[in-house]
Amino acid sequence: MDFSTSRSQKGKPSKRPTFIQTLQELLDSAVDSDVTFKVKEEEFRAHKLILGMRSPRMKEMLKGLSSDDTPPSISDVNPTDFKFFLDFLYTDDCYISAANVEELLKLANTWEVPSLVDKCMAFLENQIDETNILHYAAIGFSYRDEHNLYQKCLSLLPDLLVDISFMINENNKWIPMSYELLLDIVKNCQCIPELEETLFYKIIDWAKKECQCRNLDINAENMKAVLDEIQIYINYLLLRPRTLATVVLEYQLLSFEDLLDCFCEIAIEEEKNTPKSKLVSAC
Repeated sequence: MDFSTSRSQKGKPSKRPTFIQTLQELLDSAVDSDVTFKVKEEEFRAHKLILGMRSPRMKEMLKGLSSDDTPPSISDVNPTDFKFFLDFLYTDDCYISAANVEELLKLANTWEVPSLVDKCMAFLENQIDETNILHYAAIGFSYRDEHNLYQKCLSLLPDLLVDISFMINENNKWIPMSYELLLDIVKNCQCIPELEETLFYKIIDWAKKECQCRNLDINAENMKAVLDEIQIYINYLLLRPRTLATVVLEYQLLSFEDLLDCFCEIAIEEEKNTPKSKLVSAC
């Protein structure tokens, strides 16, 4: 017998599928599948053993379910995204894009798949720009104790501050970000002094929008009410005197005594930084 026929013509062993590829083929072929999911008008066949090993919620739901039972119905998810979710359960990898990452993140949370949460968070961290930084910050805020997405948004915020507003797009509608999120940003964002004025006006614009959303008149009482603790973290000494004399005074963000102290401190600081030659000529 010519044993050379067991090798390819190039003299190399024929390529074997990897274990991951075999699992993907098992999912795609549905061989020996024992559960069917109905997602809108599409059906997906899978294997309870694999699903149960990857998702505690899946294991609980599928317990005692026979192949003759009515297929579990999965609502509020796109069939394509559910297929990607199954891909991940079988292979620990799937297609993730800006268009589907939030849907996959929701599926990962619903079915308790922390490794998919990790993968989605890592993807989001590499997608941050001025168009999505606050939206991603809102997502990351919920995971701030386990993931770095929120901290990365905070670190990039000063560079993008000029081009953004504290509004978030939800269901194609722009609304003010949550008070809790803005408070945390104002407390922890390390803005350079030159950006304090910009940050202040972004905060004021947010407060006006928040008043409108609550059907409140935009006046001193309501502006202070919606800002609440946020006012404490505004560095008024870094604002221009004109801003203090107009916006801060109009909305009574400081008492007259504190406002006067602020003007005095700014004047003293400016005098310290003014060359003596200019002071002498001014006299």
